Amino acid sequence: MNSKPLSTTPRRQFIKSSSASIGALATVHLASGLRAASPNDKVSLGIIGPGGMGRSHIRNLVQRKDAEIAFVCDPDANHRANAANMVGAETGIKPKQLGDLREMLEVNSVDAVFIATPDHWHAPAAILAAEAGKHVYVEKPCSHNIRKGG
Repeated sequence: MNSKPLSTTPRRQFIKSSSASIGALATVHLASGLRAASPNDKVSLGIIGPGGMGRSHIRNLVQRKDAEIAFVCDPDANHRANAANMVGAETGIKPKQLGDLREMLEVNSVDAVFIATPDHWHAPAAILAAEAGKHVYVEKPCSHNIRKGG
């Protein structure tokens, strides 16, 4: 058996030094969280297909502080306008509206796209977005068959 004493530090001294260490760590942790958020900390999003499911995603995304909806894209002008108004009402900033997803995919500032189109557009939109270097969230099904990219 081991005959050495486990500790020679008095209990009061241990508690004092532990408290000081915890206080210092807490101060550093809190101070690191006080920095101002940079606009670069936000993910710039494009919503492709802001119909029923797209609006559902919009309702969730506008609550996030780390994302901004920069574009809504749909061939239906009413869907675009309704989605842009929804975003504007929640955030105070209306996204740009486009009828052709290819125009949005050319914009370098768009980081990611949400694809909530009718099913037969999922694969073409996702492939174009990936080829444009965008991060992609796509509704299921990704495609109707393996030949279409799913």
